[in-house]
Amino acid sequence: MAAKIRRRGSDRYNAIYQAAAKLPVEYLRCRIRGHKWSDEETVDPLTLNESRVWVDCERCEAQRYQDWTLRGQQKGSAIIYPKGYLIADLGVLETADRDIMRAVYLDIAKAHQK
Repeated sequence: MAAKIRRRGSDRYNAIYQAAAKLPVEYLRCRIRGHKWSDEETVDPLTLNESRVWVDCERCEAQRYQDWTLRGQQKGSAIIYPKGYLIADLGVLETADRDIMRAVYLDIAKAHQK
């Protein structure tokens, strides 16, 4: 099954484009490339048998944690995003939506090269 394509001018395309264009460029880079997790981590003991391992994104300052047992099993994880990172009212972004974010990034990059 082919991936959906959002057509320029559609309501969804316009909503995502406008919201993405307002994001700080660091947030946009993480949204399209993935986070740049630091090599530095903090380990917080949760119990005698579990620890929470924290890392920070060097670009957008998101924080990620994973809960590990002493045997290395991962029990849970989450990412805590900085304020303004998530785009309200758009729901979960699909592949076609991320394409729009890349288009916004290209427009910004081209404008800065001039």
